[in-house]
Amino acid sequence: MVIKIAEISQDIDTLTEEAQILLLDFIQLLKKRYPKPENQLIENEMENEKQNLEKQDNQ
Repeated sequence: MVIKIAEISQDIDTLTEEAQILLLDFIQLLKKRYPKPENQLIENEMENEKQNLEKQDNQ
């Protein structure tokens, strides 16, 4: 399976902030359900992105 990050990123950008936060929550759930050792770095990046979105939402 080829993952097209640029295409996924564009799709995410079209979502509302609320939908983006829900997506990040869903990704966190999947990562907990299907853990991999190398996911720690990605998990940290996703948590940072979630916090950034929440900060934008509060502005």
